This record gives sequence, C-alpha cells and structure tokens, in this order.
Amino acid sequence: MERTLSLRRKIILALGVLAALALVLATGGVLVEKWRDAHAPERVDVNVEDADLSRVMAEISRTVRRPIVVEEGIDEKVTIFLRQIPWRDAVNVIAKLTKCEFEERNGVILISRPRCAMVIEFHDANVRTVLELLAAYDGRRVVFDADVAGTCSVSVQGDKTCWTAFQEVCHECGLRARREEGVVHVASGR
Repeated sequence: MERTLSLRRKIILALGVLAALALVLATGGVLVEKWRDAHAPERVDVNVEDADLSRVMAEISRTVRRPIVVEEGIDEKVTIFLRQIPWRDAVNVIAKLTKCEFEERNGVILISRPRCAMVIEFHDANVRTVLELLAAYDGRRVVFDADVAGTCSVSVQGDKTCWTAFQEVCHECGLRARREEGVVHVASGR
C-alpha cells in the first residue's frame, strides 16, 4: 500500500528543507571564515628589498589567506626584514613604514593614505609654502622647478588624502606634480 503525502504536509516539508538550507547558507560564511583562520599561518616572514608595496601585501595576503587591498595610486617601495611576526603586526609595520594606514572592512584589509580630516584655507599664500605644507602632511619632500612661483588662494576641505589636496592646489595654480620614490616634483603647467 502506497502512502501519499497531503499537499499541506508537502508544503511543510518543503518549508523545512528551505529553512535548513537557509541556515546552512547563513552559517556557511562564518564556518568558512573560521576554517580559514584555523588553517592560515598566524606568523609571517617578510624579506624584501625595494619591492612594491602592492606586491608585498599581495604575498602576505596569499600566505595568510586574507584579502589585503592597497588603495589605487599608492606606489611606495618597501625594504624590510621581518621574521616570524604576527601577520597583522607585519601589515601594520609595513603600512606605517610607507606612511599608510590599514583598517579592516567586512573582512578585507585596506591599505590607504591617511585622510586630511581638516579644513585649511590659504589667502594670497606663497604657492611653494602651501605645497610644502601639504607634502609634509603626506610625509613627502617637494622639489620645485625654478619657474614655480606666485601666490594662491585655496580652500582644502573634507575627508580626502593629502595627495588629493596637493593635486587640487596644483590644478588651481596651473602646476603639474608627479610622485617619484617619496619625492614630489612640481613644474609649471604652462
């Protein structure tokens, strides 16, 4: 004798299966994260000379099985020797060495330039002084071409990197800037 399920029982059974599936999917990400943490090395060795920051962070990322992203436009070089250091400490030390900071957002480590969370206004200020100040906030040296001169009146506001503020001032004053190994070269845009 064959027994058939009523429509009501079939619906209840289907809802139960869906609820179980939803529970598996909801906890699956947590379980994967815990498994990754348990199997990723806690300590790393970093031995690099004049290497790109992005490449160094990509190697640490592969080793610890964690996503580490370097903000676009950061072209710092790294020379460092670290042996059996906790990976988060290694990332922190390297970020500080390259005048960057790191934060974790939704499981992703982001390496970025510090933000200029300030308002700076200049009225008829020497353009060289303004640019030297912004470069100093960014931890850089500035080299000016001989024809860079004059005054500027600008307002730097908002949550932006010092480099972005530097570029805005250059644009306002008709100047060009390029970064090269921790030094910013400024030339007349004319």
